[in-house]
Amino acid sequence: MCGIIGLISVDKKSDNAFTQFKLATDALQHRGPDSHDTLIAPPVALGHTGLSIIDTDSRSNQPMTD
Repeated sequence: MCGIIGLISVDKKSDNAFTQFKLATDALQHRGPDSHDTLIAPPVALGHTGLSIIDTDSRSNQPMTD
């Protein structure tokens, strides 16, 4: 079981949306306690929690960046 979350903020003057994003990502921790990562690049934020069942390799962590 995994959890994903995404955010697009139209209010560039307030960090409140990204504070709420962090809280929401933390609330997903029960869906995947093995990995937890976020990518915040305003105005976009992505978050992922993962549960390692088959693929326990650390290369599968998300969100993936290039």
